[in-house]
Amino acid sequence: MSAEEPLITLILPVYNMEPYLDNCMKSLLAQTWDRFELILVDDGSPDHCRDMCDQYTKGDSRIRVIHKENGGLSSARNEGIQTAAGDYLHFVDADDWPEPDDLVYLYDLLKKYDADFSMASNIRTDGSKRIEGQRLKETCLSRREFLMKLFKIGTQENVQYHRKRV
Repeated sequence: MSAEEPLITLILPVYNMEPYLDNCMKSLLAQTWDRFELILVDDGSPDHCRDMCDQYTKGDSRIRVIHKENGGLSSARNEGIQTAAGDYLHFVDADDWPEPDDLVYLYDLLKKYDADFSMASNIRTDGSKRIEGQRLKETCLSRREFLMKLFKIGTQENVQYHRKRV
């Protein structure tokens, strides 16, 4: 990726995710899209996540950490949004392990359809093997259709959106 490519902000809320956080971070740092900033939002986690988040910031200037009192997932995501510098926002859960081309794929969908949002399939795992997958057919929806679908099915998909258009 070149400096002309837009910056994508990854927002990763962290609360009681110690067993999963390393795998998530490895997958994020292995992204083929390298123009991203990663904001770890430690939501007052009572386990060792605070220290883990601090360790991740060492040696990689793309990673920042915010420590806050526990306020829940939405509060943590909103905190990340407030400090985001990217043109695009991408939410990640700490128990997700995105594929290396996840950011490229979602960005390409945004550009292909001149869309405000893009989402991808996810695969559930028990930590060592795939348990079930959810395939999404490539579809173009209006903003209203997307929001209706999102609230109907929850937030199981990986979603990326252009922050200035939403």
